[in-house]
Amino acid sequence: MKKNTIKRIKEAFPHFNERPITENDFWRASKKFKIVVRRLPLEIDGYYERYKGRNYILLSERLTGRKWLHTALHEFCHFLFDVPIGKTNYVLYRKRSDIDRDDPRERWADAFATICLMPFPEIIRLSKEPPPEDQDTLRLCLDRLTVKSHYGI
Repeated sequence: MKKNTIKRIKEAFPHFNERPITENDFWRASKKFKIVVRRLPLEIDGYYERYKGRNYILLSERLTGRKWLHTALHEFCHFLFDVPIGKTNYVLYRKRSDIDRDDPRERWADAFATICLMPFPEIIRLSKEPPPEDQDTLRLCLDRLTVKSHYGI
């Protein structure tokens, strides 16, 4: 991963890949970067939009817990890396098709959110304990190991 990428991430989340990023961390970073976050009755989980120069993360009101935070962090990643410079209006969202899974921006945003929720030190800590019984945590651990093998972080 490029040094500038980590630097940009650390501006928003200083403890990236050191400890889990919390909902409070997300709100703090959103405030720092003046991102408006709204919960709406959406058919998709969420999307990132820049409208008239303002940044918005729009999230489905049906999301809760870890799914909400993963989606919020995924969209924050789009804010950090995917908006063309100079664009005052821009929308980035994933459709419900398999084609979008091949988009490298979507894969990286998912990887980013997974790292935020399950930094590698947490994987090491969990490896010294009995396997989690919670299927969501187990899935997150597997996803995190996949990210490690793919991106090296």
